[in-house]
Amino acid sequence: MSIASPRTGITEPMDLSEVISGMDISGASFGPSSDGCSGFYDMTFDGCIFSGVDMRSVTFRNVSLTDCVFTGCDISNRVFSGVSLRRVSFERCLLTGLDLSQSGIYDLSVSDSKAMYLNFTRSKVRNMSFTDTDMSGSFFLDTDLKGALFRACRLSECEFSGVSLKGTDLSECDISGIRADMFSVRGMIIDPLQAQDLAGLLGVVLKERGIRN
Repeated sequence: MSIASPRTGITEPMDLSEVISGMDISGASFGPSSDGCSGFYDMTFDGCIFSGVDMRSVTFRNVSLTDCVFTGCDISNRVFSGVSLRRVSFERCLLTGLDLSQSGIYDLSVSDSKAMYLNFTRSKVRNMSFTDTDMSGSFFLDTDLKGALFRACRLSECEFSGVSLKGTDLSECDISGIRADMFSVRGMIIDPLQAQDLAGLLGVVLKERGIRN
């Protein structure tokens, strides 16, 4: 299964501070903004590139992001609740505390980023990949994770509840301290050495062969 990449063409430079909420923006490239940013509501960003943008003062609600690329952006502790992301990529971004709850996510890729405490509560996912990314402490509650890939990610202390991880390969990830219900972990693919990380969830006590209590 492959993740569809953003389809971007020729873009025109634009300052994010000039964007008025409710506008539909297409084919724009955004760099660091001198005046800061605010909230964006009921609008679309299509075929846009964001490079080095500090978005810690931005709120997106009912916004559609299609064929967008984010590189080196800081989107920490922002609310993207209810947003639609389609063919969107984040590379070398700061995403800690990003709220993606109740969002529709289609072909999302995140690589080499800091993404602790993400919130995917009640989101619908169709094809999503995380590579070399710290996602520790993130929440996946009542989330449809169809087609999710995790490669060399830190998933320690993550919470999975009401999520089917059947067929999801976490063998390359750090899953120490994860919290999950039985439904969520059933059918998950792990490395044999990771079994001890799940033993507590299953109520199992591991014991080396030949050792008596």
